[in-house]
Amino acid sequence: MAYFKITKVKIADQSCAMAVYAPAPDNSVRGIIFNAHTFESDGQIFNELRARNPTIDIVSARRLGKTRHFVLTIAGYTLPKHVRYLHFPLLIFPFRERVEACFNCRQTGHRTDVCPRPKQDNCRHCGESHPQPTDTEKLTYPAQCVVCKGGHLTGSRNCKYRFLKKKLPANDKSTDKATQHLSDSQTEGTTTDIKKCQESFPPLGGRSTSATGRGSGAGPVKDPGSPQQTSGHPHAKSVAWPTDKQRQPQTQPFENQQGRELAELVKLLQQQLAAANDKIKQLKRKQVPASATIMTVPNRSWPVPR
Repeated sequence: MAYFKITKVKIADQSCAMAVYAPAPDNSVRGIIFNAHTFESDGQIFNELRARNPTIDIVSARRLGKTRHFVLTIAGYTLPKHVRYLHFPLLIFPFRERVEACFNCRQTGHRTDVCPRPKQDNCRHCGESHPQPTDTEKLTYPAQCVVCKGGHLTGSRNCKYRFLKKKLPANDKSTDKATQHLSDSQTEGTTTDIKKCQESFPPLGGRSTSATGRGSGAGPVKDPGSPQQTSGHPHAKSVAWPTDKQRQPQTQPFENQQGRELAELVKLLQQQLAAANDKIKQLKRKQVPASATIMTVPNRSWPVPR
């Protein structure tokens, strides 16, 4: 905090005025309070906000120029909806920084008071060098915005680019070229190695494209019924790779065994069901007396006495 008290710096024999400014930390958000009080200093505003809001980590608070608005910097990534100030709750809105525009060189990125170029007597309204009108005369030159070069005043609400927007860092072209060259050299080296391997190990005859997964370097597909085909290389051997039809019988024993087990189980259940039906018929014969006649009705039967 002692650095904030520095007001001037002595360089050689000259004394230079100096204003100390502490930038906001990276992990912080900024908010603005509109139409607050007008008679407090920046120190009083900061102390009052810290005392009234102990649960909010307020890093800094100041007045926005000579207006009635307060700008707050709060640690963290979440901006509260309101804070208490002098017993009153005040709403906080996100603070959006404006693009800094210089009226001296008509460029963005810095203000007029810190412009490194020589001072020019240009019009702040249009940027042209012409005599300034008197109080009774009306300015007839069209306005020109420093930020977007549009036909309105700089910082006007009509300017769509008056607020600062964060952009992604531009890619370095030299780095991109070096990366591209490195990737090309690696690709060429890999291709050369593949060619050498193919020359040392020629493709096997009869290997289909579906078996290898690659169209290049695969031999002709061999028909099981046709005679053996040999490649043009003298040391190449004709190897018949197993096709889908040849692989199919390998799964048949398992399927046949499973089918046989199911057939035996069904046969056993049928036998048990037939035995149960025979036993039921025997029990019914024992229950019906010999002197009774059986009267049959669809789906039902009972003894009828004579």
